[in-house]
Amino acid sequence: MLPTTADPEIYHWHILRVLPRQDAKTSKYLSKIGLEHYTPCKKGFFEEKGVGKEGMRHVLSPYLFVKCRAVQRKLVFYGGSVIDFLKEKGQPVHVSPFEIDRLRKIFEEHMEADWSGGPVKVGDAVEISQGFLKGIRGLAVEDHGKWHMYVLIEALGRFVRFSIARKQLRRLDPHKA
Repeated sequence: MLPTTADPEIYHWHILRVLPRQDAKTSKYLSKIGLEHYTPCKKGFFEEKGVGKEGMRHVLSPYLFVKCRAVQRKLVFYGGSVIDFLKEKGQPVHVSPFEIDRLRKIFEEHMEADWSGGPVKVGDAVEISQGFLKGIRGLAVEDHGKWHMYVLIEALGRFVRFSIARKQLRRLDPHKA
């Protein structure tokens, strides 16, 4: 993430925190007022209230990204579903366009891959070899049963723990990781 600047004329990407299950509403509002925004989504089969359905799901809920100038920041709150900007030292953080492009690539290129390597164990450096997060590296931090592991990855300058299917993980050579 980049430091903030006070220049009101420069557009920056920011992270918004929205109310639970209000990602789609916020996205529609931001489109309506003409602000560029991005919400990583993945298509799949999901269970909601005991009923299975196919559709799109916001992956980083309750967060989404908006590109705006400093003088436009207050506009995002008028839709009623934004809680606040993600802040560091009291100032909204900036996300580099490179990180936004990287997220788009991860979630929009639906590529599958073969995996190889030995079985993954807690403590191994791993790379996600299939699905939407393909290519992301992390650390296997907890065994979560026969089929899943928790993996710690760095995202947007913070560490995030994900439960990931073992078949989507490839153990990295510790000498090359």
